[in-house]
Amino acid sequence: MNKGISYFGSRLPEHVFPDLKKIKDATCTYVVHTFSEEDMMFYRGNMKSIVAETKKLGMKAHIDPWGVAGLFGGETFSYYVARELGVRQVTSEGRLAPLACLNNPEARNFMRSWVDAAVEIGADSIFWDEPHFYVPGWFGFSEPKSEWGCRCGVCKKMYRDMYGEELPETMNPQVIAFQDECLISFLTEMCAYTAEKGCENTVCMLPNEEVRDSGFWRRVGSIKHISSFGTDPYWIPRKKADPKFNMDSFLRPFCREVRYVAETNNIGGHIWIQNFHIPAGWEPDIEQVASIAVEEGITDLTAWTFYGAKGMSSLCADQPEKVWETLARVYSSLG
Repeated sequence: MNKGISYFGSRLPEHVFPDLKKIKDATCTYVVHTFSEEDMMFYRGNMKSIVAETKKLGMKAHIDPWGVAGLFGGETFSYYVARELGVRQVTSEGRLAPLACLNNPEARNFMRSWVDAAVEIGADSIFWDEPHFYVPGWFGFSEPKSEWGCRCGVCKKMYRDMYGEELPETMNPQVIAFQDECLISFLTEMCAYTAEKGCENTVCMLPNEEVRDSGFWRRVGSIKHISSFGTDPYWIPRKKADPKFNMDSFLRPFCREVRYVAETNNIGGHIWIQNFHIPAGWEPDIEQVASIAVEEGITDLTAWTFYGAKGMSSLCADQPEKVWETLARVYSSLG
């Protein structure tokens, strides 16, 4: 059983190293270290020491492009898209969005430079964290849910070349198919480049049920050089919104599809456990999620994030110590 945890917030080795020891004591086999643009620019040496200590303790280091270029998940900002306005995604409303277009050649060049930096600090695997086009609400705007991206010049030309017509202003099945192809292209290129550098690739897709059931994940899982595929079906928002919420009916379809993708492509399959925003009294959900995932044949569990997100007040669980104790106990029971 592979067991992981994400880690961020501190870059001071004498603080981080004791945390890594706690993570090792919780029987984790790897750590997902966030490596933001800020880290790349200002903390590269610190990160190199932190990654080295992770390996010294016998754990692997997965490096996460946390919020890099705005293309991936993460509670951080992108200096790159603030500086390079020409790479930004353009929404269906004509707005420049604060994330790069994954079709833009300059953005892909920037991502390759990020991979170079991640390899330099000692990455065992690159963790491609929720790669995406523009998602309404992601950046805190009050835009309509129908707003989408990207309609930049690069996307318009690619669409025209592919379909012989102009990129519509309204989302439709053909635009969805186009974006699927673009995401496959982006991940194929990034994974190949990472593999050239001697690193593995781990991909985590956003937990969208419609996308999950469309067959698209199966295409992503077949991309060459991917060693593990997974998703992060965080349940707290659903449980808060639905008094009839049922963990089994919510979680099992995600686990089954991840297992199918993994087994079909002879790669690993992982499920993320929500370890933040946990209300007091809901800590047993962590054990329930792990139990369901294991029952469904998942052999790689990982959690966001260390110590119940105590280091980030916007994500912190009500009782972060209890959340961490629960996760550590669950992990230890899995062997």
